[in-house]
Amino acid sequence: MAIFALACQADYHCDEDGRCDCHGRRDCVISCPYDRCDVSCSHTSQSCGVVCGDDCEFDCHDSNHCSSFSRDKSQITCHHLPSCASECGEECDFECRDVSDCFARAGDRSKLACDHVALCEIECEGECEVSCSDVSRCYVSCDGPCEVELTCNAVGDCRLTCEGGQAQRDLGSGTYRCGEK
Repeated sequence: MAIFALACQADYHCDEDGRCDCHGRRDCVISCPYDRCDVSCSHTSQSCGVVCGDDCEFDCHDSNHCSSFSRDKSQITCHHLPSCASECGEECDFECRDVSDCFARAGDRSKLACDHVALCEIECEGECEVSCSDVSRCYVSCDGPCEVELTCNAVGDCRLTCEGGQAQRDLGSGTYRCGEK
């Protein structure tokens, strides 16, 4: 993922409160190193990306690709596009829906969801809750304790990989756990 740094106050429709909008541009990359940035990106012909601090809100849709890098307590939403990639810190909420390919890496105590997605790849660094609904392929790996609800369509391939020799347990009803809680 290539990221170019632009100041949050650049000509990408950002205001002094950290609200930024990239509507209608060919490519848009925003760097907002502050906490509580609110970034919206839609209808770009190529791609949209954001780099932001804690409590970042990023909503991206109707583009070819969205990417984000944020710290703790961020809320990332990707929908109605071919691909989305995200990396966020602890207590992150990541939602990817109506997207072909979703990729996310999240910190401890994060919640991640893929809905109506062809490929969902999630990497949890610590305790995470992951939900895959109506997904063709859902691959989740955890390097710490995690709980995963896997609900995939009939032709789906769903896998949970527990790193570091953690035991995998089937809790029933499509819920699996790596390690002990």
